[in-house]
Amino acid sequence: MTVDYMALHASHHRESSVDCEPLFDMTATNRASIPGVVPLEDQTASNQAGSEEDKRVDTPTEPQTETNLSVKVGSDTIQVIKSKQSLRSSVETIEIFEHMTNYTKLERTQLFIQQAKAIYFKKFLLFRRSWGTSLFLILLPMFLTLLGINQRLGSQRKAKSPDLLFTVKRFPPDLRYLVFYKSDDFHQVSDHYRIMIMEKKGVVEHFDLEPVSVIPFMMMFSLTQERAIGSKHLQDLTGVNPVAYWLATYIFDSSVYLLIVMLIVMSLQQEPVIYDNQTRGFVMYIVLMIYGQAFFPYLYALQFYFENPTKASITLMMASLLIGKSSPATLLKKSADVSPFEKWIVVTSIHPPTDDVKYLAQLPGWRVVVVGDVKSPANWSFLNCEFLSIEKQQLLNFKITDSLPYKSYARKNIGYLYAILNGAKYIYETDDDNRPSDHLEGFIYTPETSGLMYAGKKLFNPYQHFGQSTLWPRGYPLSKIGAANSRSYWCSPPFLMLSNSWTSPTIQQGTVDGDPDVDAIFRLTRKSVTSPLNVTFDSHAPPVLVPQGVFSPFNSQNTLFHERAFWALLIPTGTTFRMCDIWRGYWAQRLMWEIGDRLAFFPPNAHQNRSAHSYMEDAEDEKDMYFQTDTLIDFLTNWTCPSSMTFFQCVLKLTSDMADKHFWKSEEIELTSRWLEDLLELGYPEPKRVRNILSDYETLKLENVNINNDNAYKNPTPFTNITFIPVEQKSPQVAALNEEDPIPQKAFKSLSKICPNITTMVSGLNSTLSSNYYYDILLVIVFNLPGFYSNVRYLDALYGQVFPNIIYCGDNASLFVEQTQHLGKQFSFIEEPLDSGTVNYMCAVRAIEMNFSVKGFLIMGDDVLFKHWAFLNSSKDHFWTTFEGRYISINISQSNHRWFWWNSEKGKEAFDKTLEDLKSNLSIPHFINSTSLFLDSLWTFTGSSDLIEAAICDVYYIPASKRLQTSWFMKKFHQNRVFSEIVVPTVVRGLETKKDLSTTENNIYDVYRGTLEQPNGLGTVSEVAYYLS
Repeated sequence: MTVDYMALHASHHRESSVDCEPLFDMTATNRASIPGVVPLEDQTASNQAGSEEDKRVDTPTEPQTETNLSVKVGSDTIQVIKSKQSLRSSVETIEIFEHMTNYTKLERTQLFIQQAKAIYFKKFLLFRRSWGTSLFLILLPMFLTLLGINQRLGSQRKAKSPDLLFTVKRFPPDLRYLVFYKSDDFHQVSDHYRIMIMEKKGVVEHFDLEPVSVIPFMMMFSLTQERAIGSKHLQDLTGVNPVAYWLATYIFDSSVYLLIVMLIVMSLQQEPVIYDNQTRGFVMYIVLMIYGQAFFPYLYALQFYFENPTKASITLMMASLLIGKSSPATLLKKSADVSPFEKWIVVTSIHPPTDDVKYLAQLPGWRVVVVGDVKSPANWSFLNCEFLSIEKQQLLNFKITDSLPYKSYARKNIGYLYAILNGAKYIYETDDDNRPSDHLEGFIYTPETSGLMYAGKKLFNPYQHFGQSTLWPRGYPLSKIGAANSRSYWCSPPFLMLSNSWTSPTIQQGTVDGDPDVDAIFRLTRKSVTSPLNVTFDSHAPPVLVPQGVFSPFNSQNTLFHERAFWALLIPTGTTFRMCDIWRGYWAQRLMWEIGDRLAFFPPNAHQNRSAHSYMEDAEDEKDMYFQTDTLIDFLTNWTCPSSMTFFQCVLKLTSDMADKHFWKSEEIELTSRWLEDLLELGYPEPKRVRNILSDYETLKLENVNINNDNAYKNPTPFTNITFIPVEQKSPQVAALNEEDPIPQKAFKSLSKICPNITTMVSGLNSTLSSNYYYDILLVIVFNLPGFYSNVRYLDALYGQVFPNIIYCGDNASLFVEQTQHLGKQFSFIEEPLDSGTVNYMCAVRAIEMNFSVKGFLIMGDDVLFKHWAFLNSSKDHFWTTFEGRYISINISQSNHRWFWWNSEKGKEAFDKTLEDLKSNLSIPHFINSTSLFLDSLWTFTGSSDLIEAAICDVYYIPASKRLQTSWFMKKFHQNRVFSEIVVPTVVRGLETKKDLSTTENNIYDVYRGTLEQPNGLGTVSEVAYYLS
């Protein structure tokens, strides 16, 4: 169907095509001849003048500047004038009932009802939104929401008439219209009416109306009637006794109120109900609107206190909005104002709502936008989801739309822009077969974070980092598949950064269990044809940041973008489907270096089940990716952008340069240009380039770093060197492999390598160890001195099979590698200056800062034998110690004490400095409510503000819920180098109450303070086995 759209233009005359009786002819000529044309600002005067029954009103009109709009929809054509009353006022008028001032009250009432019905049921009403008319439009949704029981976007349903596939390109930026029109042939339902909201980007919202309610019509008519006929209150026209009138009105309104309350109660029983402190779900949204309408009739009684009843209704309605009684007025606000959501999920789908999309729609605090294509169901709809059909995409009028082909994954770009238009601060992109497993809470939303940063060169394979050493993600260079990742990381910001944390990554990708994103070569060679992939990754491994200078492929299937990185969402059209998001990822990473941003990968937080399809076709789509990825990475590594260019100019330059090198088609240049124009029109701020700053990769090198020296504390290193080895996961194989030995057998096999007789000596422990598998606890083993690293052989045999997540900590990483490399496996290690063990609590701090996804951290000395099964039934939500009953009390006001360490520089002097800092309560992070609460808890625990307790702290447990507070307070004490046997008990007592603290006795054995006398810090294996028994 042909649709003609004429741009707005200034004119003093117009020709009317509205076909109705002369009485209702509102052409410019007739309007000028009618003395009853009253500007909006003179309405009060008009009402006063009309209070006498036969009063005639003759208000001269000022010269007007008119703007015409002509819209042809099917066989109906409408031209409606917008008039500006005078230069002194920007108020626009709604001149609908302009003839009525020439008649008596009774005549006006009758004519009003006739005219209102004629206009509403047969023709169009077009209003321009302005300050003067906005109050009227606020009231309008209340009537329409009761009337419109079938609310949805008009573009979601196919209609023979009207066809709204027109593009609005010349709307003034401040223009917004509301159009009523009738569709005579809408799914063969007669008298179907629709509302269309139009603004500078075209038609942006539709509401379908069913003619099922008369009450909203009459209320709308009556309000406007009061203004038009000059009657102050409607009961004057009825002739009914005022008392009876008011009593009947009260009873009627109360009945309506009670009925709607019942509807609210029924609505709350429906599933799913989505509402919490952060989001308004569909049910709660409807409930609030209904309640607002139920409350409105009671306002009528207060209208006697106002000179103008219409003004009274508006004023009281606004008051009810301000006190939270109603929310329908938000319906006519622009989309960005209406949306309470800062977090948006963008997917594209050609299927009805899948189970995974339904799950996404129920995530608290998130709003879902589904981008349709030509094959998408026209009636796609689900709670908390906004569906963008092809028609709606056109009506949004983004510049990029014309550059996007149909049947293309790149149409997802419209969903990104739609989310940005609606106030998004975070956008999570995924597919309709992906399901997050953690409610998307595992990503980082704060401005800063601690964690690991990869310290290798050029390429990073995230699958190796998360325990799948033989897998590679789609887009990883085939020539580098056999090369292992570096296991070196940084754990503290470099000296160039003033903060104690990294700047949070602006693009974050989570790994996916089940059927992850791998290329066709992997599926053709490593996947069984009879069963789907069921891959698992190390779910407890810490997230990792990718520094500048290093590339890693990432896709569009489980990725979070911060607002600062929204420019990088653009999916290209000049590549194949299997390459588009991968090429985008490499393009975006290089540009992120220009503004100092980073990419990060996270442990598995989603599960994916892929639909069956041809892997050979995938391989054909990925062909260029197999052979060009190395070349692309080399090109991007060497690419530069002139310092004179802005960031968006750099974006366009890289896009163009990649087209010149034939990495994608030249059409990508126009697409990128339109994308950036759309972003700027939506108010997106262009990021600033970071100039003359060396990248992390160039600034920080791990070569020739050795912190085991006497000057370590005078000149501390700028970062912490971490070696991280993930828990290796079962790799997918075409052929089934033998099952692994259960944990007890694996543990005893390890011990039997040290002593063959251990099997007979401790055979009775099989049943005990079989249940002691601490998969969600990180065991941190601390070496106070570097000379005992060879004991890892015994420690791994004792604890390695029941604690999958173990990390060792000490002064010298190179010596640790030297003394453990013959053991046939790699170990995770934190290199931290411990000053001969006096500040060994910093091992706990660094382990916490790595951001392992565990329930808690068990800290243990290397010289301790620990009956770990005694820990099995202890609470993992509270601190757990072994030093209760073995501590000494210290009066902090006394300088001398029999304990040597209190009199040292790491004792009273250092403690007093830290205590003074804590009392100042300055520069504390958000997760520390107040340092005074910490001190109050400490003094309550010890019984006096003059007392602290010191103790040997060879074994203690930190719950994950207190990890941030523990790390912060320990670092405060470390600033003054306070002795560890003071710090650990003090921090525990400041963060835990006596009743919640878990303790245990006789479950550890200190080989230095006990009877075992082996110089390497452990007894014989026979003695170890005897102790364990």
